[in-house]
Amino acid sequence: MAVGSLGRGKWFHLSEGEVNLEEASQTGLGSIIVEDGKPYFALDLSAISAEEVKRQEIVYELMTTEREYIRDLSTIIEFFLKPIREQGLITAKYVSVLFSNIEQLLPVNQEFLGRLDQRRRERVGIVDEVGDIFLVVAQYFKMYTIYCGNQPEAMSYLKRERSNKRLSSFLQFCLLKPVCRGLDLGAFLLKPVQRICKYPLLLRELLKHTLEDHVDRKNLEAAFELTNNIVSIVNERRRFVENQHALLSAMSKLDSDVRAVVGRNLHWFTLTRMFFRCVALSRACKNVFVRGKPAEAQRPISYFRSVSTMGGSFQRPIYSCKVQPAEGEISGSQDHSRQFHRD
Repeated sequence: MAVGSLGRGKWFHLSEGEVNLEEASQTGLGSIIVEDGKPYFALDLSAISAEEVKRQEIVYELMTTEREYIRDLSTIIEFFLKPIREQGLITAKYVSVLFSNIEQLLPVNQEFLGRLDQRRRERVGIVDEVGDIFLVVAQYFKMYTIYCGNQPEAMSYLKRERSNKRLSSFLQFCLLKPVCRGLDLGAFLLKPVQRICKYPLLLRELLKHTLEDHVDRKNLEAAFELTNNIVSIVNERRRFVENQHALLSAMSKLDSDVRAVVGRNLHWFTLTRMFFRCVALSRACKNVFVRGKPAEAQRPISYFRSVSTMGGSFQRPIYSCKVQPAEGEISGSQDHSRQFHRD
């Protein structure tokens, strides 16, 4: 279904592209109306409870924003990634640094939206269950841990490459295209991070308006816990990578100071600068290796390389480390000892 084909911005209006209007009118759930010369099937809201109306509004928001997100993923791949790769604006290594596994994310979200669209058509606009769809597809949302963990490095690389005239000219040209809507590549590359953090929030809102005996209740609760844990893993991975970068940066700066004074008299200013860089290095080390907790309470977080398909995954451990919890995380469980999967 094309982008923007959901009704007229109203969840209770279904277009010809969504349902067979004649068949829908025979369900007794509503009637056919004509607006601006186009026919729609309009659900009878008076026959739907207030709680269910609110639920359907949230489901509709999920579907419309998912459609917009898929459009943005397609824009990144078709208008940025492929031209950059084909024109050789940067090496293959840095194409991977910049875009990570974004081409693997698109089919996952297309599958997710396809299942939601099908459910909406089958139920003639009243999507009574979405939790089961989340439970199936959310297993593959774990691939976002790779993308989100790589995102700080991608932003750092994009900043460093401002001096690359060919790349800068290309990105400036893209910025003027209507499909980009005035957004630069950096803004687009943030979209997957923002989207994965949005799912627990939408599920939480759905749960608020889902009765305890509702057919979707148990699946929604399980889906909320699953997506919440994925967001926690994403946060952990991003924080670990950021701490690694801070550690390497502090080590590099200290090393340059040491090299600069070899064979020379140490000036007090140089000594002071080296002292503060040692402090920065110490803090960076502390963020990568947890201290201050009882040894028995420190559980290593194992990172895995996971080759995932819609049929399963293969896992093997790469390394283990202990990561210091950070305050102010975006929605997510505070259990920092869960395993994480990475392609």
